[in-house]
Amino acid sequence: SAYNKSIFTFMVGGFLLPMAFTFSKVFKTNWKVKDNPLQPLGLWFNFAQLFYFPFLIFTLIKYPEYFVMAYAIITGAHFFPYAWFYMEKGYAVMAGLISLGALLLGLNVSSAYTYLIPVMMSICLTILGLIIFISYKRKELIYQQ
Repeated sequence: SAYNKSIFTFMVGGFLLPMAFTFSKVFKTNWKVKDNPLQPLGLWFNFAQLFYFPFLIFTLIKYPEYFVMAYAIITGAHFFPYAWFYMEKGYAVMAGLISLGALLLGLNVSSAYTYLIPVMMSICLTILGLIIFISYKRKELIYQQ
């Protein structure tokens, strides 16, 4: 049922934080920059997403067929402040593309094709990852000179 699929989707999303932590260890990235006074703000941006969970629970209970769409919209939109935080426009662009793409797909495809929403989101997140990586490499070259 749509409800069971939505619950499963929500549970799988719980693995994202441990995966992010694992990838940070593999790629040797820093989660905290101690001398950056804005550091706590990034954490607050992530916590802000939790305040949308009541909306997700409402959607899950009342309209489970739209849960994946709502989850994707919230997840995509939460990237928007990072455009300012990291001075990287890719976050803003992908926040809009993910949110609007999820809305358009959710409203225009039948429930049999809602899998297109996470597929679209995965493609957008892959592109965002590439944009961030390329931007990082460019900045790294500039600082080395």
